[in-house]
Amino acid sequence: MNATDSCHLIWLRNDLRIHDQPALFAAAQKQIPLEFVYVLDERLIGPTAWGFNRSGRRRLSWMMANVQELHRQLASFGHTLYVALGHPVDLITKRLAAGGVSQVFLNDEPGFEEQKDADQLRSFAAARGIPCSLFQVAICLTFRRYLICLITKDRVSRPSGRNWNVRALFPMSRFSCLI
Repeated sequence: MNATDSCHLIWLRNDLRIHDQPALFAAAQKQIPLEFVYVLDERLIGPTAWGFNRSGRRRLSWMMANVQELHRQLASFGHTLYVALGHPVDLITKRLAAGGVSQVFLNDEPGFEEQKDADQLRSFAAARGIPCSLFQVAICLTFRRYLICLITKDRVSRPSGRNWNVRALFPMSRFSCLI
C-alpha cells in the first residue's frame, strides 16, 4: 500500500481469528481500505531476564501456522497480511510515521507487556492526531479471564444488562488455591 493512500491499520496480535474480531468489525464498517499487520514479537523468541526461552519450537510453529491460515483467509477476501519480525511498537510506529494511516484498530490483550505496547502505540498515534481504537475481546469469557473476574470483582456484567453475583455462583473458597 502506498503511504499516501488513506487506510485503517489493523494490528493483529494474539487473537488471529477474523470471524469474530471486534477491531476488524469496527474497521470494516467504514469504506476505507484496510491494512492488516502482524508482528512476531522478537521478545517471544529470545530468552527472558532469567534465561528461559519464552517460546519453544512447537509454540512458534503453531503461531506461524495460524499466521499462514490468517494470511490465506485474508487473501480469499482480497486483503494482504503484512508480517514482520521485531518489536511491535517500533515497527507499527514507523508505519504510522510514514503516513497514510487514518486510524489504528487493535484488540486489548491481558498481558502486562501487551498492554504497555498498546499504551505506547496509543500515545504515539495521539501525538500525530491518529485515532487509536482499542477493543475488549471478552465476547467469550475464557476460564482464565473468568477466574480473573472472580478474583478481582464481586459482579460480572452480562450483555442483557443484569449482573450475576459471582460469589453466590462460585464461592471464593473453591478458588483459594489460585489467589
